[in-house]
Amino acid sequence: MQERKKLACENWDYPIIVTTTVQFFESLFSNRPSQCRKIHNIAESVVIFDEVQTLPKEVILPTLQMLKDVQTIMKTSFLFCTATQPAFEKRQGFDGISVIFPLIDDPAALYEKTKRVKFHLLNDLNPIDYDELLEAVTQAGGAALVIFNTKKAVLEFYDSTKNLGNWERKYHLSTAMCPSHRKDVIKKIRDDLEAKKNILVASTQLIEAGVDFDFPSVFRAIAPLEAVIQSAGRCNREDKLTGYGNVFLFKVQDGGMPDKTYSACAGFTEDLVKVNINQLYQHDIFAQYYLKVINLFVEPDKYGINNARKEFKFKTVNDSYRIIQKVTEGLYIYNFSDESMRLFHSLEHKEFLARSDYRNMQVFTVQVYQNFIINNKDMCKTTPHGFMVWYGNYDPETGISVAPIEADKLVV
Repeated sequence: MQERKKLACENWDYPIIVTTTVQFFESLFSNRPSQCRKIHNIAESVVIFDEVQTLPKEVILPTLQMLKDVQTIMKTSFLFCTATQPAFEKRQGFDGISVIFPLIDDPAALYEKTKRVKFHLLNDLNPIDYDELLEAVTQAGGAALVIFNTKKAVLEFYDSTKNLGNWERKYHLSTAMCPSHRKDVIKKIRDDLEAKKNILVASTQLIEAGVDFDFPSVFRAIAPLEAVIQSAGRCNREDKLTGYGNVFLFKVQDGGMPDKTYSACAGFTEDLVKVNINQLYQHDIFAQYYLKVINLFVEPDKYGINNARKEFKFKTVNDSYRIIQKVTEGLYIYNFSDESMRLFHSLEHKEFLARSDYRNMQVFTVQVYQNFIINNKDMCKTTPHGFMVWYGNYDPETGISVAPIEADKLVV
């Protein structure tokens, strides 16, 4: 029975299937039989996408074209869930979806009724340093969440707070931490917020989708508009404050951006809020923003996937379509905990690893870019099974670290 369930999950052969956006779309665009063999099972189904604003803009036209094709041929319905609905509708110069039916009769009225935050610009969005940012966070009082665009900025800011006693606890969150570590920290943060403790959390944008925090104050480094609005969703989320929560937008000196598209959209957002910050209270502001950034800053079919599909170039389509554009590799964190060490030693001499083995390893795995592996190759070892292990340092607060490792951990 258990084996049948595993096969059913692999082939989407069950009444309800929960999968990732990456798995769903990359299966639809794949040329591999192992990926394609399950696609027929979505015929006449309802597919629900959560956080649809995270779909990459560089492949949005082929993404929407695929959904239209599946809807027409397989009679599949699609439900988009998001607090920031992108402008996916068909219009001049954008071959989107002809008709999208909202589930809410009067979005503007609901948006106004559920208003829970006020937006502010720190120093009129002129660049500030970490000391100035810390002063503003301290003056806000109470628990605070500070969100940056890069792991480097989060780490630098977090390090700058270590000798300060203004908060009961301070937390760091980023993808430099393995999932098991992040899960534990997120639980501690929720418990502290429930107990109304005065805490400070420094995080990357990983908390903007799927992590339901409720802070009285949120500080957000200027970013694309969807990130700004999603960050505001972590402020006064439960509407328990007597007044509004406060969201402060700031621009930090040498803060950095993940990539050029992100930077361009962040710059456009900066211009938008500087002209009139009250635009952020309009229910349709994100749709207007999305209309402008597509084609202005982003080529919506950057890799020519729609033409490749028309010409039946299936390998080109398979190789070109990626939900996550930057290639990373998983590093298993040996020195995270006694549990991660025990799991590794239980697997290292097995001839073959089962799917369940890889699943168990995921909670102790950090995704890194190739240059990190190249620069730290002495601490990265590839096992006979083909996965990489990080034998270097792992900071119990901030995650994977290139700092010198303690002597007692060098023996493996």
